Amino acid sequence: MLQNRLDAFFQPFRLLDAIDRQLAEEPGIAQDLWLRHDEATASVELDLPGVSLDAIEVEVDRTVLTITAERSREDHRPSGHATNGQGTDDAAGEGRWLMQERPQGSFRRSVRLPFPVDRAAITARYRDGRLSIELPRAETDKPARVAVTAG
Repeated sequence: MLQNRLDAFFQPFRLLDAIDRQLAEEPGIAQDLWLRHDEATASVELDLPGVSLDAIEVEVDRTVLTITAERSREDHRPSGHATNGQGTDDAAGEGRWLMQERPQGSFRRSVRLPFPVDRAAITARYRDGRLSIELPRAETDKPARVAVTAG
């Protein structure tokens, strides 16, 4: 009887674990994300291999950075390979693809930043499949030293 109650209690958690395992097995388009900071700047680097520059969006809302990207089937086809939409290389139907390991689809990742940032000074660069974002700390959030006077 006690075992049945415990099983019933933990059932929702087992379901969440199963969903989490399933999502972990599905490949995403982004692989790695790094966030580091010092007193003046936060830096984010994110691997987005095979994503075209115009398919990347970066937004900052207060202390949350959101990166959205999308990779279509054509974004990551090896150069010089066009398809007829049927998984073949040419209109004659020769040269079928046997395997495709780079997933396509959309990606959205949000990270909480360690401090408010100066939106006008944010820079984002994309090179060789890596997105690098520099987020300077807002002047109003930086510690201020106050001079003490006599009197």
